[in-house]
Amino acid sequence: MNSQLPSYIRNADQESSSWCIPPLETQHVYSLAKKSGEPWLSLSVISRAASPNVTPTFFQNGMVGGSLRLELEKGDGIDSIDISLTGQLIMAAHSSTNFLNMSHTLWSRENDSPDIARRIIGKHEWPYSFRLPKGVNILSHISVDGGVWDCFRLPPSLFDQTLSVNVAYRLTVRVHRRYLRGRSKLIVPIQFTPLSRPSPPSISRQIAYVVDTPLVGVEDDPEGWKTLPSVTIQGTIFKTISVEVSCTLSLAKPLCYTRGTPLPLMMVMESADSQALNLLSTNIAITVRLVQRTCFGSNRPQDLVPGKPHSRQSMAVKTRELQTAVWRPFAEVTGHSKRVLVGEIHIPEGIPPACHILQYRLEHIVVFESLRAVGFVPTRCRKDPLISEPVEIVTEYAQGPRPRAYLPPGYSGDLGKQRRSRMGNCLLWTSFVA
Repeated sequence: MNSQLPSYIRNADQESSSWCIPPLETQHVYSLAKKSGEPWLSLSVISRAASPNVTPTFFQNGMVGGSLRLELEKGDGIDSIDISLTGQLIMAAHSSTNFLNMSHTLWSRENDSPDIARRIIGKHEWPYSFRLPKGVNILSHISVDGGVWDCFRLPPSLFDQTLSVNVAYRLTVRVHRRYLRGRSKLIVPIQFTPLSRPSPPSISRQIAYVVDTPLVGVEDDPEGWKTLPSVTIQGTIFKTISVEVSCTLSLAKPLCYTRGTPLPLMMVMESADSQALNLLSTNIAITVRLVQRTCFGSNRPQDLVPGKPHSRQSMAVKTRELQTAVWRPFAEVTGHSKRVLVGEIHIPEGIPPACHILQYRLEHIVVFESLRAVGFVPTRCRKDPLISEPVEIVTEYAQGPRPRAYLPPGYSGDLGKQRRSRMGNCLLWTSFVA
């Protein structure tokens, strides 16, 4: 594992200056105490958290630092004191891998002056600091040509109890002693959030956000929408009338959205049967959702033994519905055989952004599942969605005007148990999914 920054990463100071994040001024203190309750080791952490009482919070390219204070009334046989910053991927409680490991030796008997080296007594304080990289290079597999390294951005801190996945960052202080006297350890969890934002939307959409007017449709703003291939749905209404409806779904470009903001949609529905259109072109009939997809494992061939057949690890994929789109007519009258609707998916603030580290990948897709209405029976019942389109969910707003919602939010799914918080322009995922 190599924690050096990948070649595409810009200077850290330039990177952090372009984001609106809280100041680095909150001090947290964690201690190890004697039997009497008095602390003999205290770790100070300076973070961007809103309060000293919450988990220390850091952002991409941020500095993790503070000081370690030691107060000893008598010698304790200490050989060395070190501090480390680690990032760990834990899956199913029995598989864990460190993808980030940075450490400093704060004090060592071998490197100190002879007087202090004999016994460390009294009050001592050492500063420490770690610069969080934007990404890490990790040896992914070995081929016949040698090792192959993959570059990963640091993933966000997350804990998903349903999927038994935990991405955890920790500061760990270790005090090593001589003569088999064991060691002391202080572990401090920290919260990490990567920084990313969408590209600006089309000029027409920016103007709509600024002057508070409805969004411009696909025909008048073709550069602002991605129109997906049309799908045709056949079925029967009222048990006797066979109908056929063509549906064309469009998503606002770019296909990258900030959590806590709306994802604009448009739907064009066409049919020779106006009764079928009236029945199916409603908010409750059109089922379009934002789905979180989690992939475990790898489909990369593992060329560990030259000359032997390649083996592929199994990949497990789990999905979870996050939010359902809400709809309204885009125009009051669109003709006898055509209906145009505008919709929104209100992206929950609490979801983690997309990430990929080692054999774990978290991504998001928009799916058009079906048309559902009382009195309508589709000819073919499908388990797979009619349309799937990958999208990216990020942590910060695009430069320019903020997106605004035009429709009330729909059902919020199972995210009600999450605690949501906003720091500056960034939205933090600070809890778990029950």
